[in-house]
Amino acid sequence: ITNEEAAINVAQGATMEGASVSLTTNGNNVVIDGGNITTNMLDVNAAQLNVNGGTINATRVEADHAMTLSGGTVDTGDGTGMLKAATISLTGGQVKGTNLTIYANTNYAQSGGIIEATTATVEAGQNINLTGGKVQANTANLNANDDITIAGGEVQATTATLTADIIALTNGALVADEVEMEASGDINEAAGFALDASKLIVSANNDIKLDSKSNQLERVNVKQAGKNVLIGSANGKNDEDLRINTANKVAGDLRVTNYKENSGYNNAIKVPIQLYAGGSITLTNEEASIKVTQDATINADANVVLNASDIVVAGTVTAHDVAT
Repeated sequence: ITNEEAAINVAQGATMEGASVSLTTNGNNVVIDGGNITTNMLDVNAAQLNVNGGTINATRVEADHAMTLSGGTVDTGDGTGMLKAATISLTGGQVKGTNLTIYANTNYAQSGGIIEATTATVEAGQNINLTGGKVQANTANLNANDDITIAGGEVQATTATLTADIIALTNGALVADEVEMEASGDINEAAGFALDASKLIVSANNDIKLDSKSNQLERVNVKQAGKNVLIGSANGKNDEDLRINTANKVAGDLRVTNYKENSGYNNAIKVPIQLYAGGSITLTNEEASIKVTQDATINADANVVLNASDIVVAGTVTAHDVAT
């Protein structure tokens, strides 16, 4: 369907079916306002695709400019599905599928609605900005060439990966059994964010700051850090040790804190393999002990400071300056 004069509106009660559906306007919008579209490929050539209601059952939905979803359902089905546009904004409604990719050439923004899939991948040529809504999947992947900002809403997954230049976690929650973050710049977390992960793997060329008292962490592996590392946890779910390891030498300081909370669970800090830093290493446990297991090493080019009610060292602690 081509309309050279005005918008195209798929209104309540309208139905469109075909192997492919193409909707084209001359600088106007295409609006899905309660109708139903069933196709393998929905191709929209318009100033903007607005999905306000209704249902789109399509393996691929592509818009050559902006795509805004504020209501209704987009279902890409049981196989590999994709939503693709220059910019994508999800403010309401539902996007679901099995192996689902949402790709924005520039920016992806989500302030509401839900993404629900077995594997959900959100990719942006520039930024991903989550301020509300939910991403729910067995595997959730967020990949941006510039920044990922989570300032509200929730990412809930079994496995979650975040890859960007800068990762900023300011509000909301990321809940997963396993989380991996990789930044070519910084990873920063504000006090209001909740990172809940049984296994956390982090890597950044600059600072890593994941020090919120709302975090609930168990196993943390720092693969690489070009500057300083701050890790904080207040696990109130269980009494598992907070196990911390550095796969490679942290360029700056390393500070790990287990904060006291009121659940009744007390978590030790455990060094099972190694901690290695070019600056100082400080471990503080406000609840329980610090344990350096047999054959484990703590090695700092500056100071090592261990603060806890009980400190058990079966391995080796080496400080170039002072060990306290």
